Amino acid sequence: MVDYIQIAWQGLVSGFAYALIGLALVMVYKTARILNFAAGTMAGISGFLAHWWAAEQDMPFGIAILLQ
Repeated sequence: MVDYIQIAWQGLVSGFAYALIGLALVMVYKTARILNFAAGTMAGISGFLAHWWAAEQDMPFGIAILLQ
């Protein structure tokens, strides 16, 4: 049962991240009429840095997320 809850939670978190990236793309397009695909790159770099700080530098994960 715990596995199902964890899978559901991971799905919600992933969906939320995709929704935020999509929202950023739509907001930039609606205001400037320019497609800016840098939002995905910025999200990827932020995720990489948060993982690196938490896993490699032994920083608490909450603080690593807040530094983004």
